[in-house]
Amino acid sequence: QLPQDVPEEEGYVQIGSKQLVGIYLTVWMKASLWSHTNHIEVLTIGCGALGFLGNKGAVCLRFSLYNTSLCFVCAHLSSGESHGTERRRDAEVADILDRAVFSDVDISTWTFSELLAGPVPTTILAHDVAIWIGDLNYRIDLDNLVIHEAIGRRDWEFLFEAEQLQVQKAAGMVFQGWNEGPIDFQPTYRFRIGQDTYCGDGTGPEGEKKRRPAWCDRILYRGREIEQLTYSMTDVRSSDHRPVSSVFLASLKEIIPHKLEDVRHELRRKLDHYEMTIQPQCSVEPVLVEIGNVRFEEPNVGKVTVKNIGDVLAKIQFLNFPGTERICPSWIRVSPTGCAVDMGCSQDINLTVMVESAEESQQLYEQNGMIDEVLVLHIEGGRDFFVRVQGTFELTCFGLSIEKQLDLAQPVRSRGPAPLIDLAPTTRTIPHAMDELTAWLLQMERLREPDLFLGQEEGSGVGGISTIRDLLDEGETLPTDTAPGEALASLIHWLECLPTPLIPTTALYRWGNGGKGFMEKAVHFLQQEVPVRHFPVVAYLISFMRELISQQAAGEGSSEAHIVSLFSCAMCQRAGGEGYVKALLDSSISCSLPGKLVDLLG
Repeated sequence: QLPQDVPEEEGYVQIGSKQLVGIYLTVWMKASLWSHTNHIEVLTIGCGALGFLGNKGAVCLRFSLYNTSLCFVCAHLSSGESHGTERRRDAEVADILDRAVFSDVDISTWTFSELLAGPVPTTILAHDVAIWIGDLNYRIDLDNLVIHEAIGRRDWEFLFEAEQLQVQKAAGMVFQGWNEGPIDFQPTYRFRIGQDTYCGDGTGPEGEKKRRPAWCDRILYRGREIEQLTYSMTDVRSSDHRPVSSVFLASLKEIIPHKLEDVRHELRRKLDHYEMTIQPQCSVEPVLVEIGNVRFEEPNVGKVTVKNIGDVLAKIQFLNFPGTERICPSWIRVSPTGCAVDMGCSQDINLTVMVESAEESQQLYEQNGMIDEVLVLHIEGGRDFFVRVQGTFELTCFGLSIEKQLDLAQPVRSRGPAPLIDLAPTTRTIPHAMDELTAWLLQMERLREPDLFLGQEEGSGVGGISTIRDLLDEGETLPTDTAPGEALASLIHWLECLPTPLIPTTALYRWGNGGKGFMEKAVHFLQQEVPVRHFPVVAYLISFMRELISQQAAGEGSSEAHIVSLFSCAMCQRAGGEGYVKALLDSSISCSLPGKLVDLLG
């Protein structure tokens, strides 16, 4: 606090002072500035014997005036004229700079203007303004007589060429970033006390110590907003040193809170306007895509249009689901997943929903056919849009497991939207779709048609696979005018869509290439590897194939090898199973066909 006996309008007040043996620093200011001063701290650094005694070292004082930090250093460095002593003085300067660490200041209660001014520095070099004064003891590396002759003719430039501080500073060894004004005065050391003559000039009494004159006493400074106005030697003769003085002009920063707020508001307004101009802006329509009823293996396409309504290029990208590397379920295909849209332009994005695998069909079966997915469309540098895709998957027996089909008490879509899972097991041993297709083909000598295996592509003839699939799913009987080839193609495709092969791959591996007893081994490995509820299905299909081969032979249709090839690929869901299926055909495994006595062997 300001001393009571000092009026604020006049006089000076001491900011702080400290003595370290022969080093003394005191800093004063006008009393009118006291109320704008804070963060005052003084510390000492000893560099004498053992590196810590106070006969050499520095006293440092720091404070803040308005919003500018200032630091004053008064130092006394090692003396000596012998070669190499300048490097010891360089080391002491570095030691002082390294060890002079001021306390941190608690900023928890600071105002915004104080925070904006920045933290209170803790090192000498971090201050806005720093002034270093003292007896630095740097000497002139010239002969004593040469120095005196140069002083006599006031040839300071000649002496500066050998002046240690100038040389060391120019070499980057000390006081980097510090400034010193032009020296236009004679060396400040070593005078005879009370006189204007130097010791050792040859005019003194016998036995007088001969010391080479030097500019030992110096003032250096650093900071962007400080200017040195004067730098001179004073006429004080009470010591063998002549003190030096300097006048500086420093510009101090002051943050005025209400003006700062005005600037903040104006800056925020300009930034908001700028951000609006550079931020991509898009419209996305629609954000709810209704794709209707989705049928197995048939695509439904929805469209989303992204329009760039901003003033900059917009880069769009669909984001992955958290924790995954996909942007949507596998039955939704997005094209394109990302692109750039120019100003004023639009980009159509196609959302194709198509369920074409057993895995996808099974998953949607568990969801009771409900499709409700959210895709995240990200505008780089802008907002995110949430695109919702809704629809209904028409449940089908194609792609369902044998177990689920056997557990259905009625066709898959005859129950409407009611849940189809967790139904009570039935006594059915053959899935409805397989039973319906084989029963229909066994009637009216349809298996005898010679072109039964021709024109089986989807959509050809009366009753394409898609139509037949709907009839099976809804529990309807196939019309009599259905093309037999399409019915047989539907049976084979039903086998191809099963989640797991009807004949397990492990059975094929164990069976190998046949050999002695290969028919019995085929049945034996089938019994061991196939699930219990699958075995009657295999046996039924083998019996149906025998009938098909017999009828085709009678009608001069497809060969046994061709039939085995088609069915083995579907039953094994891979190539190379013909031999195994042929072994099953030649074995005793059988099952009654419609209208015959059941005779399951094995």
